[in-house]
Amino acid sequence: MTDVASPTDARSRIGHLSAERRAVLMRRLAERTARPEQPPAPAPRPPAGTDSTVGCSHAQRRVWLAAEISPASAGLHVTTAIRLTGRLDVAALQRAVSTVVARHDGLRTVADDSGPLVRQRVLADATVTVRRLDVDPGAAAGAVEAVRRERFDLRRGPLLRVALLRLDSHDHVLVVVGHHFVMDGGSMGVVVRQLAAVYTAAVRRTPVPLPPHAVQYPDVSAWQWDLLGDGRLERSLDYWRATLAGAGEPLDLPLPKPDGPSAGTVGVHRFTIDGRAARPLRPGGLAPGLLAVYTVLLARYTGRWDQVVGMFVEGRTRAETTGVVGNFTNLVAVRTDLTDRPGFAVAATRVRTAIAGALAHQDAPFEAVVAAAAPPRVVGRPPLVQVAFNLHNHAYGHAGWHGLGAEVWPVSADHDDLDLTLVAVPVHDGTVRAAFEYPAERFAREPVAALAGHLTTLGAGLLARPDRPVSAVPMLPAGETATLLAWGRGPGA
Repeated sequence: MTDVASPTDARSRIGHLSAERRAVLMRRLAERTARPEQPPAPAPRPPAGTDSTVGCSHAQRRVWLAAEISPASAGLHVTTAIRLTGRLDVAALQRAVSTVVARHDGLRTVADDSGPLVRQRVLADATVTVRRLDVDPGAAAGAVEAVRRERFDLRRGPLLRVALLRLDSHDHVLVVVGHHFVMDGGSMGVVVRQLAAVYTAAVRRTPVPLPPHAVQYPDVSAWQWDLLGDGRLERSLDYWRATLAGAGEPLDLPLPKPDGPSAGTVGVHRFTIDGRAARPLRPGGLAPGLLAVYTVLLARYTGRWDQVVGMFVEGRTRAETTGVVGNFTNLVAVRTDLTDRPGFAVAATRVRTAIAGALAHQDAPFEAVVAAAAPPRVVGRPPLVQVAFNLHNHAYGHAGWHGLGAEVWPVSADHDDLDLTLVAVPVHDGTVRAAFEYPAERFAREPVAALAGHLTTLGAGLLARPDRPVSAVPMLPAGETATLLAWGRGPGA
């Protein structure tokens, strides 16, 4: 009788591979799945003139559970704010909102928990009225935050909120908030671009330049469940078991905690990566390049050179879903082994390979991946992934608002389920707006600000010397280095 290795044995063997052999294995796994199995296109639902109820997607179930646990949290509110300068036609804006809501089932969706499992109910009609508020310019940031934090009723809806803050006659801030149950960051980009297009058509008195949607989010939800049937989910989970074997204990960042109470709040440190510094990352892909620098930074801070970093993905793997409003977001685990301390060129290649494999299996829900990988758990810490990377490619503020200047207005974060998230937003001028988001009760502000400085300094050094071992590249800014040298010399030096 032939012995068959158990999944645990296989994970153990993979976990003991050298960094070089693991990289080869991951590359081969990625090559095998570089062309992921293409599911059939979602079948359009029949036209509905009445409410319809369909099953929830994996993401919606996850969001529903989170909302039930923390109903007052604004962490599930997808928000953008745009400063519009010029002569604004409020009636045209209201027509734009009504038109966009009518176009998308997702914006007319509520939760129906009358049965054993929560379902999504698409309302035949839903009214979203633009709320108009006169606000002193000095109080605008607080007003945006107040609109963002207002609670939604998932059972009654609507799950989209639009407010127009009037700073003066030619200066407004448009705030758009949607619940994560019905939308994600990509969907917000769709909504804002279509609002701008319909607004422009209304002002110009021309036809709306948007074709009807053949596919809606309920179609995609049904297709998602079919996709993960017939053994396809299990094949993806086999990949994740192999990739994440021996991933180790949760990652601990050695950053000081704050002195005062700050439970339940989210810290944000914003910084900018200038275009000249970001340019060398773009040929190999901005996301892999930034994630590679981030991974090296985390390794340098923690001493853990075999890293698992989460990466948020949009999950729109079919062309038909590009303009659909719904929650497609998933979190994938990107594991990179740098225990041999290679140069940055090699490290970046390993990150790109890991990303390719993760994207080829991104349809597996993250919670299923966690269950399959069975990582060590620590009470009070998120399993498998404690740090993450999120690249936004949604140019909200530069959609064509006829006769108006448009600029993105900063919005607070409220994502405190992970220890640290690096958010990056490429801007049209080549710069990258970045932010570290973190639970304010876990880390003090000053060390996180220093972390941002170390990221930019390390990135410049890695790109300047891509053949130098990543463990040997300086990451302290010049001013910080001078201070440390002065401390080392002492007062009498």
